Amino acid sequence: MLNKISNFVLRKKEKQKVIQFSPPRTGSTLVWNALKLYVNDPHKTHLIKDVDKVSKKLVVSTIRNPFDMVCSSIHRYEKTFNEQSVQETLQMFESYNFNILLTLTEKKNCLILKYESFYNNYDFLFNELNYFFNKSISTREISSFKNEFSVHRVLEKVSHLKKFENYNPENHFHGKHIGPNNGAPNSYDKYLNEDMKNQIKKSFKDIFSYFEYN
Repeated sequence: MLNKISNFVLRKKEKQKVIQFSPPRTGSTLVWNALKLYVNDPHKTHLIKDVDKVSKKLVVSTIRNPFDMVCSSIHRYEKTFNEQSVQETLQMFESYNFNILLTLTEKKNCLILKYESFYNNYDFLFNELNYFFNKSISTREISSFKNEFSVHRVLEKVSHLKKFENYNPENHFHGKHIGPNNGAPNSYDKYLNEDMKNQIKKSFKDIFSYFEYN
């Protein structure tokens, strides 16, 4: 992982300004819920227009294999997989200025987490957050989080929401939040042909290169 991690002292939880910025479908909601154990009211967003405006805040970001990002997004809206739906999804991602992640990698106030590293590995997630914030979360809190935010429990939480447009403001989970593969990494081959993959590679070429996705 090529990200930069800096060690900050977390003095008073309520005074820390933390931005949780990520492209959609990269595990950002799970990480946002984890951040609430460290700081009050972390701000979750899918768009940062100007890096300078967050230079004095702590930023925690997530990234995922773009093939899986696109597939997950198509699943959430229950669209058919074809070149048109892929292109529409890519246009949506581009509107979020996702390449700003490449600028954030050089910032000492930013932690970038790869989805594939923390998927079903909450020990890794909390080790990274503990180091970044210089604060240890108790074993009891971590165990409670694991139980509350396991894939099985999240599926239960969102089952009544039905559609992605339906949303729980308390935990930020939507209906259809978890796709048919339970969010498992590298599920994209079931859905993408070579032409679709080439579309995605073209849009995400710098992300593929920097974060070493194939």
